[in-house]
Amino acid sequence: MNKKNFLNNKLYSLDEIMSTGTLFKDLYKPYKKTPKIIPESKEENDLLKIQSYEIALMDLNLYLDVYPNDNSLTNLFKQYQSELDKLVIEFENKYYPIKTKNAVQNENWKWNDGKWPWECEK
Repeated sequence: MNKKNFLNNKLYSLDEIMSTGTLFKDLYKPYKKTPKIIPESKEENDLLKIQSYEIALMDLNLYLDVYPNDNSLTNLFKQYQSELDKLVIEFENKYYPIKTKNAVQNENWKWNDGKWPWECEK
């Protein structure tokens, strides 16, 4: 089995990350059945994508701390980081800031423009 196939069999897809909490299949030990997260709006779907990339990047970062010469996962890290950066820019342009570095514009905090975590439309 070549390394690429091995990695494909050992990594969850970005769609699976939110229900497993990890990118690496060997690290996931199910405790209880995890409910599938179903976004109720385009905004929630976009946030879910961003969160999936952030979890994957945290896992890859920890892995690369131990195995810094793994070029295939270094490249995957760079790819995911680039895609996350684009998603964050798109989200913040469309909705509200989610990164602290983008929260200040014209010396005014923009945090109040979005929903607080405990607010919901129901």
